[in-house]
Amino acid sequence: MSTTPSIPADSEATAERIAIDHSTRGPVLIFFISAVVWLLAATFFGIIDSFKQHNPEFLGHVSWLTYGRIHAAYLNALTLGWGTTGSFGVIIWLLARLDHARLRIRSVLVLSCWLWNIGLGLGILGVLGGLSTGIEFLELPGFAAVILFVSYSLMAVWGVVNFAARDVRRPLFISQLYLLAALFWFPWAYGSAQFLLHFSPVQGSIQGIVASWYAHNFLTLWFTPIGLAAAYYFIPKVTGKPIYSYSLANIGFWTFALFVGWNGAYYLTGGPYPVWVVTASIVAAVLMLIPVSVVAINHHMTVKGSFALVHSSPTLRFVVFGAIAYTVASVQEALMGFRTYGKFFDYTLISVAHVHLVIYGFFSMILFGAIYYIMPRLIGCEWRSAMLIRLHFAASFFGILLMMAVLHVGGVRQGIDLSDATVTFEQVTAHAMFCLTGRTAAMMLLTLANFVFAYHFVLMLLHLGLPAGKPTLLSESPAVEKEAATL
Repeated sequence: MSTTPSIPADSEATAERIAIDHSTRGPVLIFFISAVVWLLAATFFGIIDSFKQHNPEFLGHVSWLTYGRIHAAYLNALTLGWGTTGSFGVIIWLLARLDHARLRIRSVLVLSCWLWNIGLGLGILGVLGGLSTGIEFLELPGFAAVILFVSYSLMAVWGVVNFAARDVRRPLFISQLYLLAALFWFPWAYGSAQFLLHFSPVQGSIQGIVASWYAHNFLTLWFTPIGLAAAYYFIPKVTGKPIYSYSLANIGFWTFALFVGWNGAYYLTGGPYPVWVVTASIVAAVLMLIPVSVVAINHHMTVKGSFALVHSSPTLRFVVFGAIAYTVASVQEALMGFRTYGKFFDYTLISVAHVHLVIYGFFSMILFGAIYYIMPRLIGCEWRSAMLIRLHFAASFFGILLMMAVLHVGGVRQGIDLSDATVTFEQVTAHAMFCLTGRTAAMMLLTLANFVFAYHFVLMLLHLGLPAGKPTLLSESPAVEKEAATL
């Protein structure tokens, strides 16, 4: 959980890293604390959401907790709360490190965090109170969206200022490209969708195209580049080896940028939409296998020969799992683009499984790994218990696998039933009930994982971790112990 022996640990470089980390401490901790609070809130909403899918009368007498409201609250707390505030913390720390520049205008970042939490909190209260817009991933009322946009604008201003102050003598690292792209792509997608659907709404079938485009690109234009940036940084950092191929990394980034924005409309296959729009999206989904393959090759070849570190390093274990989940989710997405596949499975539990694989399996696991690496450098002590980290990973691992298994089995059964005109909708629902119950069991495992992580995180905030100097390892590994003396 420290830097690699291949990088000289001279006093000047060490002093620079310490100074940069110290400058990021306040804003990053505020965003991480917010992320963990939202993670617990999302977990609470998610458990209720999961129970209601197979027991609709659960808390049915409470209007604020009806399924339509609690599901929207769950998704927004998970994505805009845990995922986005955690992303902001990682972006701040990574860009400061990669720019080799101490943090500037920290007060702007703190203000951005407060505004984001206020806007999101008011928005979720509005959703629970019945003010949801009804559009996936855009459910928050307009007043909340305005606050979030102002908050994000402050973050974008900081990103530009800090990037301008970077050490221009150093070449751009691939993670910087992904992070900077994400900072520009998110307001483009979010602002465009808000304008076209809420403030100056388009008419007719165009609304469905815009909504589908945004729902897809909210995940791929925001979370995906941040997750890939973190993976590209932490895998070489912990293994002590450079990226396998910078040329491949650049090809991966630019092909990703070229094809990703065309995705999303393939969900509309069979609907009253222009065929060329759906076809273009299908082609883009298949072409996305190019950057996905490049990323998979680069990550695998970088880790190759260092699999003992995956077993020992908390950061590497979580990040590698997330990187594998990204490849699996991307291949699944390409399959979902084909009309033959989509005809059976687009509107089944498989779509739910895909979203959770991206959010939980890919992005959240990489975010956990990043926090495990960053926190000791901000707090000045190591994680207190390797056992708690192992429990966190095991509960997350089996929770994600169980959720994927039951939702895919249920999705296949639903696809078969829905294609049979003799099967009633009540029968379709009854056949999926066992899988929905299994999803609740998976959510219970993820709840355990999230609370274990939150408890361990609080111990770190209270400086109740182990003394700094030797990283908390999941198993003894001489290769990792050699890294303990450096940052």
